[in-house]
Amino acid sequence: MKKYIYFTVFAFLLACNSKNKKEAYDYNLVETDKHITFELDNETGYDFRFAWVFTGEDGREYFSFMNYRPNQQIHFYDFNTRQFLFKIEMPREGPNGVFPIMGYFINGFDNMYIAALSFEGLMQIDTTERIVKKIPYGKTPEGYQVNGSFWPASSRSHVMPVFIGNKLYITQKPYDSRTPGVIRPVSVALDTATHTVEQFPFTFGEILTDEHFKKSTGGKMDFSREFDGQRFIYSFYGLEDIFATSADHQAIEKRKAKSRYIDKLVFKPTLQDPEAGIRREMEIAAYGDLLYDKYRKVYYRFAYPETTLDPNKSYFKKSLFGRKKFSVIILDKDLNIIGETLFPEGIFNSYVYFVHKDGLYISRDYQIGEEQAEGFLNYTCFELKKQ
Repeated sequence: MKKYIYFTVFAFLLACNSKNKKEAYDYNLVETDKHITFELDNETGYDFRFAWVFTGEDGREYFSFMNYRPNQQIHFYDFNTRQFLFKIEMPREGPNGVFPIMGYFINGFDNMYIAALSFEGLMQIDTTERIVKKIPYGKTPEGYQVNGSFWPASSRSHVMPVFIGNKLYITQKPYDSRTPGVIRPVSVALDTATHTVEQFPFTFGEILTDEHFKKSTGGKMDFSREFDGQRFIYSFYGLEDIFATSADHQAIEKRKAKSRYIDKLVFKPTLQDPEAGIRREMEIAAYGDLLYDKYRKVYYRFAYPETTLDPNKSYFKKSLFGRKKFSVIILDKDLNIIGETLFPEGIFNSYVYFVHKDGLYISRDYQIGEEQAEGFLNYTCFELKKQ
């Protein structure tokens, strides 16, 4: 039987509405003088969705990202020297053919996995552009057809699969024509040894409302997921609350993680004009990804207060540069809010970031303006400071 634990934090709600309480948080993210830049080659545009920093088997730190323009390549750099090393471009045909690649994650050169529409499952690859192993999604004993959670239409999809023993835990989408959203599991576990699938009882119907499931809600159904070594933490873009679950998703905590810069979330109907629709999605209040900082034992949740964009500018294909206005909520190991930092507008790409022992690195490439060049990836490091 599932065990639900609900918390109502009245002190925090009061803090959101009090100017004095706004200044009572203990921690803040402070910009440092640590700036790093990775140079792109001539055939690589600023159009990437996943970026990781990992330690290789040789003890060196590496930086890797996946580029969607033009050839869906995976790039590798030496993190400390910023030197470009090599790239992987999987073939589209033949025994190692995959296309199109929907996403990838990496935890060392011996642990690289991609997802592609050409195969219903995950594929382990190596640096020689070869498929080492295929892990099919399959069906659960209940008859549920598993699908992938990677979706390259947004760089915000922070839903990295997690290995626990032989099991690979992956998220699901809340929408699929084969299964109603209300009964779809949020996560499933693939047993890589037996190729069986475990379906968890934590479903989208227990989280999202009827309003979320309407087609007019846009990206409000999307979410991110982190694993801190014991719990999975879920942050839905259309909810103030976050959810922490045990590995088997039997014990669930629902915690309030509201930004003091967002009064409430408002659902608005979809606009027929694509340009106006994109601009609205970049203006309305929403929440974003949640990251776990294993070095400082805290969590960062991105939040997007309502803002206004220039109606005379075109934002088509520019949503990948992040939101003009955003903050980062800081939560301690017990998921209590201990700080929130509002960032200067129009400088940082709030969709591109990574956690490092130095601090939280956020892309300094909000390229809505015309003055920024596309030939580089620029990051600034922010340190967690007690005020």
